[in-house]
Amino acid sequence: MNKSPAFLLYPRDFLEGTEDMTYEETGMYIRLLCHEWERGYLPADKGRLSRLLRVPLSTLEVPWQILSEKFEEKDGKLFNSRLENERKSRIEYIEGQKLKGTIGAFLKIQKRQLLKKEYDKLKSSVLEIDTKGMDKGTLEATLKSTLKASLSTRVENEDGNICIDNSSIKYSSYYDKQIELAQVENNLQYEEVVKILFGNNSLKQKLSAVLSLRTQLSFEQSKELMFYKAKHKISFGEILVEMEGWKPLTQKHTTVFGSFKTFMKNKYPELKKTS
Repeated sequence: MNKSPAFLLYPRDFLEGTEDMTYEETGMYIRLLCHEWERGYLPADKGRLSRLLRVPLSTLEVPWQILSEKFEEKDGKLFNSRLENERKSRIEYIEGQKLKGTIGAFLKIQKRQLLKKEYDKLKSSVLEIDTKGMDKGTLEATLKSTLKASLSTRVENEDGNICIDNSSIKYSSYYDKQIELAQVENNLQYEEVVKILFGNNSLKQKLSAVLSLRTQLSFEQSKELMFYKAKHKISFGEILVEMEGWKPLTQKHTTVFGSFKTFMKNKYPELKKTS
């Protein structure tokens, strides 16, 4: 089955290629090209060709002397080389557009979840990917590996980055390391956010749904959210507790940073975007 319902017709080339044909031969030719495009080939049997053209076999005999020069036979099938080259080009173009769509959707998701400098670095790497000859599965795997490589400076240990503990006091190894980074800059606000996640909140319990997200809130990401907090005068404690009961949280989201921004946009649409 064709990937495309249409093929390109170049008027100048067509006129030059059919200038020695009669009107009858030209009409048969364009009809045969249409059948080849739809079927993928033409039957080599003239009886079947006459039925496709809806003319008696005797009517086809003379025109076929000219028309046959436009087709090559292979394994009992006829092909017009120019048309098959056009088919190949159309398929490559359509597949290329699909891959561009996959890349666009991937970047759109990452833009919502990453810091601007992280996104810019990722986008630059993604746009250098040579997609020629790739299928969608290969491209998706390449995008994932590119994302992982671009975030190599982060703490991305998957086991350590899933923050589910039995204790409401003990932090995960991921947050312990991030707190150390915050302490270097004497940033106490980040540690307060971590305490909220692990039980210092109105629920008096660990926010397990938020902490079950695959990628937790890094110290660098929290600094961007601090500007958000100051600008809109919001309470992290209240928002994170609301997020804990937000149904789409674990169904559609994988990062605390991206989930927070999406939640705020949906919950409080009057607030301006932070990025």
